Amino acid sequence: MQSSTSSSQGSSTAQGSLCPYCRNRASDSGDHIFPAFLGGTTVIRACRTCNNSFGQSFEGRIYKSLTPLLVALSLNGVKLPKKDLAWKKAFVDADGISYDLHPGLTMRASGVHVVAHPSGGSRIIASSSAEALRVAAGFERAQRGKYPQTATRRVSQIPGDQIRGVLRIRLDNDIRRLAVKSYIALMTRFGIGSEIVSDGLRKWLVGGSCSAHEPDIRVRLGVNTKVQTERRPSHYIAVEGCAATCSVVGVLCLCDLVTLYAHVSTDYRGPDFSIVGRLDMITLREEFLAREIQGLELPPERMLRCVNGMDQVRSRERMDAMLKEHTGHLRFRLAPNWIEAKLLLGITAWADSSWRPSKRV
Repeated sequence: MQSSTSSSQGSSTAQGSLCPYCRNRASDSGDHIFPAFLGGTTVIRACRTCNNSFGQSFEGRIYKSLTPLLVALSLNGVKLPKKDLAWKKAFVDADGISYDLHPGLTMRASGVHVVAHPSGGSRIIASSSAEALRVAAGFERAQRGKYPQTATRRVSQIPGDQIRGVLRIRLDNDIRRLAVKSYIALMTRFGIGSEIVSDGLRKWLVGGSCSAHEPDIRVRLGVNTKVQTERRPSHYIAVEGCAATCSVVGVLCLCDLVTLYAHVSTDYRGPDFSIVGRLDMITLREEFLAREIQGLELPPERMLRCVNGMDQVRSRERMDAMLKEHTGHLRFRLAPNWIEAKLLLGITAWADSSWRPSKRV
């Protein structure tokens, strides 16, 4: 077994001259194996066009949609790669004013609000004193020197009944493209040529459109025990090639909650291999391993089983238990509605090439 662990400063791996994603342009930039918004630091070489395109399209949208979940997990000790993350409009008070939740249980107003004060005059609610003073300058005559109040609070516990939104992992086309990109990046990290990836899958990744090349990506709540090697909250990527079955299977697990499976190739003729990348959510430490064949395979069903049933309950309970075990406390329990069931079912149905929705869910 071979293993390597990246430092906090990151590392890069050059694999040939062509971009592993498009196979058309020269590799002239560094692309993260695990996205930077998850804390990834290890990079491979890829072309600047693919790198910028991915970041500005599906990776950017995934980052935005996962931010509430990452902020919630940070309250239980999960390390955030960026300190300025905020769960936008997480709470709303009795006056209808929304607040953003920041790491450290700090809430700040989502915007600037001017409301009537019980003792007369107006109360300015803003995310900072400087912002409130700037707004107050426009009301100088009305304020007559009254110092504005700001609505920055620190709370000891989260008022769950006031949560405006829900914690969501949206399994749409964006996250499916991230899964395919992750499989290719991990193979490139280990020097396994990305030419084994089917042309159709590559075109779908780079183009991102619904077409005949759309892959059969299957989803399960929870983790794959053949991928996870330690009981710690982590993100995982695993790719396994088997000459006997002529297949290469890729697995991506996000937040130790949702796992995506896909066939990277169904016409593989090379030697057997099994590789894994792991990003610890507590320490942001990355590890990459080459190991024995584990027998990875796609789940039999196309559709997600028990979206609103015990699978979901067990997934979030398992995550809560791991967080408490490794951080010693649990300030925030994952909400029962942490996943968006309707979207899940609609998007995973796209895996069936004989059916196309009339419009995107």
